[in-house]
Amino acid sequence: MRVAFLTNVISPYRAPVFRSLARTPGWEFRVLVNARTEFDRRWDGACDGVDVVESRTLRFRRAHVSHEPVRVEQVVTTHVPVGLWRDLSRFRPDVVITHELGPRSLLATLWCRVHRVPYVVWSYQSRAMGSAGGRLRRCVRAAVLGRARAVVGMGRQARDVLLASAVPTDHIVDAPNATDVELVRTRLAALRADGSVARLRAELGAGRRIALFCGRLVPFKGIRELLAGWAALPAATRDAWRLVFVGDGPLAPLIETAEPALGVVRIAGVPMADVPAYYASADLHVFPSLADAWGLTVQEAMLCGVPTLCSIHAGCADDLVRDGVDGLLFDPSSPASLLAGLAAALDRDDLATLGARAATAALAFTPERLAESFRVAVARAMPQDTTLRDLRRAHP
Repeated sequence: MRVAFLTNVISPYRAPVFRSLARTPGWEFRVLVNARTEFDRRWDGACDGVDVVESRTLRFRRAHVSHEPVRVEQVVTTHVPVGLWRDLSRFRPDVVITHELGPRSLLATLWCRVHRVPYVVWSYQSRAMGSAGGRLRRCVRAAVLGRARAVVGMGRQARDVLLASAVPTDHIVDAPNATDVELVRTRLAALRADGSVARLRAELGAGRRIALFCGRLVPFKGIRELLAGWAALPAATRDAWRLVFVGDGPLAPLIETAEPALGVVRIAGVPMADVPAYYASADLHVFPSLADAWGLTVQEAMLCGVPTLCSIHAGCADDLVRDGVDGLLFDPSSPASLLAGLAAALDRDDLATLGARAATAALAFTPERLAESFRVAVARAMPQDTTLRDLRRAHP
């Protein structure tokens, strides 16, 4: 059976999923990408062992606006894969998996309709991201979702968005996102062994506890809101901590010009291989996102034994974080809620206990689990003579 997977780029954390799918017995698997990397990412698009074809694509940047919980605008790349029809026709897949709900999926829907091929949609949305509106966008979503045989959603928030879009319950396959668990754990072990974690803790903390943000410094990540909340903390609470930002982006000057008394520092240009050392050096990971589809940095921090103060507007909040058990939840869209949540988290004396539980809980969210969800979706999408039992027998 030929299976085509359509996506924009291959990220480092997605490569293990594709490698797993490529090993599925009975599948001839091909990934059709629109680009090897994005303008604001440090990715090389490598995916050894997988058949990858880059479709001829027109690209342009545009503003993507989410209106809930607050209006947030971000710059994204829109891909229009003008070569996709030709590439699909050359491969002649028996089923197509298409990622997101834009031009790529609309073209795939048309191709599948003409050639009578079933398709699966991977909907990459949280409740906040699902609030992005516009008549054209709603029409495209309806057209793509309406004929899909199965829809893969990243957890509970994605399911809520899909149900609100009139996707039948039995068409939805829950597939919480995942990072490369073994890679993170292996890197962390090496960084602990060579003293990197202890050295960073001494250098960054300078006698204080460390609260860490790791990611792109862009508006929808809640950078402004976190800085404002940090500045509003009681001095006695704030003076016991350092707030460390690891990342690059257009909001970097806000951090670099912060008052020295606030204890805010930024570390730029950190290679991905070194990031686990920064997580492990911290006492608390803070994720104040206003519109993330998931939030893989939360799982990465958990794997490193660090609990997250996680925004309720991040897609992972409902599946990955149990409030007060292995992490903490707060609402960064409300200044009062953000301040209260931040102050309460920094005053806790059981963060290490939460972190130990987090390290165990995060192990369940693996690339193989995500890959299996796609196999389930493909089985649902195929004609009745192809059963899920057949696929599972072939892939124990």
